[in-house]
Amino acid sequence: MAPAPTSRRLVLALVATLTLVTGACSASGSGDAAPKVDVGGASTTAPKTTTTRAGGGGGGGGGTTTTTTDGGEEPVAAPKVGTCWTPVSGDDLDAVSFKGEEVGCSSPHGGATVGVVTLSATQAKDITPKLLDGDPSDPDVSGPIQSVASDACDPSWSPLLAKLALDPGTTIISNATRGTKLHRTFWLPTGDQWKAGARWLRCDLQTSDGSTFTSPLTGLTATKVPADLVPCLAKSIGTGKATPCSSGAATWQVMATFQIKGSAGPDHTAAYRELLEKTLPPLCQGLTTQAAGDVGKRVFRIFTQSGYGDSTGAFTCAVRVTGPVSKPFGT
Repeated sequence: MAPAPTSRRLVLALVATLTLVTGACSASGSGDAAPKVDVGGASTTAPKTTTTRAGGGGGGGGGTTTTTTDGGEEPVAAPKVGTCWTPVSGDDLDAVSFKGEEVGCSSPHGGATVGVVTLSATQAKDITPKLLDGDPSDPDVSGPIQSVASDACDPSWSPLLAKLALDPGTTIISNATRGTKLHRTFWLPTGDQWKAGARWLRCDLQTSDGSTFTSPLTGLTATKVPADLVPCLAKSIGTGKATPCSSGAATWQVMATFQIKGSAGPDHTAAYRELLEKTLPPLCQGLTTQAAGDVGKRVFRIFTQSGYGDSTGAFTCAVRVTGPVSKPFGT
């Protein structure tokens, strides 16, 4: 499950389901009033950690799910750090237990486990089998799980975030991170496995669009992201859609995600529009230069929520490209 954001899932993952609404500006400073899309950051929520297997009822982690003679599920062994998994997206990404399969890391995969936590009695006290098997869209289900899992997984995610950090270069932005396809997710056992004694929490980094990669996560830095982990967007009327940079449909390469300080947030719609169209594009250009050097006279665009009332203060900086892109900027 992907962590629920305080700023909408922090700054790691590409979330391209929102509507474009910001102004763009070129490297020479000219404006582009076309609307924009948002890509939110890390992101991350909390699905259960179990791999769907025949007869396994959605279990999975570090081993095969087995069933006892009375029909109850035995605890699944805790997964191991460094294990890779097939991709999940859409509804599966919002589930509480993992819906994919374990796969060798030399093969295309959609995510990797970067941390495994054994939950203490205190951490586990509000988690029940009913919650684990509940509807993740229900705040009464997701709230207790996310409050435990996000904090518990943060030490596993933080080292990568630190490697991807960019210097905001301004007091308006509280933090900025190089854009990648990776999304912070966490997974718990199924209800049956919990009843059988499983108390582990799996902390992953994975793509949120169902795409795969083979590059190791150890090579990521703010100024160098492997091509298979670079996010691109396809332009459509009023929206942006995640698409491979190698696709002819790619029109924007995501360069950075950032969060503005609460004190810098606009207090009405007109101020929000000015922030998007005038204040942030030059900052986006600066972050892009820091991450990838001079990209020439290109249009820079800010993607975010479609309206002032929906804003969480999280923004995505993208640069105009023409797909297919054989070598994305900063790779």
